[in-house]
Amino acid sequence: MFLLIVPIVALVGCCFVTAALISLRSIGRIRSKRLFNSHRGIFFLYPLLQKLHKRFEWEDLFFVFNFAKNILLLLFAITTCLYLLKNVFSLEFNDLLLSIVITMSIVLFFDASMRVISQTWPKATVKTTFFPAALYCVIFLPITSTLLFLSKAFLPTSKSKEQESAPKMAKDKIMELVQDSDLSRYLEPAQVKLLTSIATFQERIVREIMVPRIDVTALDKTATIKEAAQAFITERYSRVPVYSGTVDQVTGVLLYKDILELYIQHAENGSVDFLNQSIENLVKPTLFAPETKKISKLLQEFRKAQNHLAIIVDEYGGTEGIVSIEDILEELVGEIEDEYDTDDELLYKQHDDGKIVVDAKMSIIDIEKELGIAIPDSPEYDTIGGYIFHRAGSIPAKGWRIHHEAFDLEVLSSSPRAINKIRIIPVTE
Repeated sequence: MFLLIVPIVALVGCCFVTAALISLRSIGRIRSKRLFNSHRGIFFLYPLLQKLHKRFEWEDLFFVFNFAKNILLLLFAITTCLYLLKNVFSLEFNDLLLSIVITMSIVLFFDASMRVISQTWPKATVKTTFFPAALYCVIFLPITSTLLFLSKAFLPTSKSKEQESAPKMAKDKIMELVQDSDLSRYLEPAQVKLLTSIATFQERIVREIMVPRIDVTALDKTATIKEAAQAFITERYSRVPVYSGTVDQVTGVLLYKDILELYIQHAENGSVDFLNQSIENLVKPTLFAPETKKISKLLQEFRKAQNHLAIIVDEYGGTEGIVSIEDILEELVGEIEDEYDTDDELLYKQHDDGKIVVDAKMSIIDIEKELGIAIPDSPEYDTIGGYIFHRAGSIPAKGWRIHHEAFDLEVLSSSPRAINKIRIIPVTE
């Protein structure tokens, strides 16, 4: 009788612990702690563990639950095996095999059922299952408390590691806030977008936001002041890189205000000879940064050096592109449009039929953020054009198409050197 009751009790306990564990993961730290504070009787285990361990953390609760779950599974397996061994001589081989199969099926069924229920109704599940699950955990509390104490005693968290983990913890809390349906309904879409941008800001690298080399407007140092002025008027930029011989040899940056100052100085005496002078003496030093630098670090360098433009270089020193302080700020607050920005510069356009035309230079991160479309990620590419190039193995011609589960991608226009426009077509069932 003992060998029959114990596995049943262990299996029931394992179901409770599994359901509580998964539902806690689903609702997240913020909502869970609100439940703990409002229903202290049901969730007595968490404050109990906090009293036993001064450095008790949120993840330690999952260690306690996982430990109890594993012990219960082990207890179920041992007692079931002992029961079968006890009756092995009184059962035929087919009956013994059938008993093993049925036992395994029951375990898998209950485990799968608890997972589905917990993920579908996490809040109701955690309220129902946490108390009985906690009672099972209390049985093994002397062992789990000892293990937690030893782990924190022999593996202390250094101050530097705590400082390193602080940004990650802050990011996790912000993302939980944004994803919490109870809290996010009080936020405007723009506020949700801003919070998400802040949370992911530390992870972004300059390669993801830079203007690629092919789109960079630059001047040779031998160019005249007149040519530079014409370039500023045409391109509507306030500063442009200056190179010596090739774009890979950038020497600095030319500012529009310096050209304007010269015009004002010489306009008073009517002299125009200065227009044919070289811009070399007007070039100012600029920052150089690797393409893997975090944009948060580059923003600090901009502030320290009082500079607004950086040249992005690869491992060989070649120019990959440029990043301005405006590019970085746009990652936080969204697109910053000035009087020279036009609709032609929009990276995507949505049509009434649900189709979206996007610029091939639009990053896959921005596509997911702006359009809610997840493009497969890889270190091999950063843009949707790079993704198609990666999949096709070459620059595909107009009409080339690739199918995904939720959408199709179609090349609208391309040149021998690059993909230009892509159409995103939602797949309707």
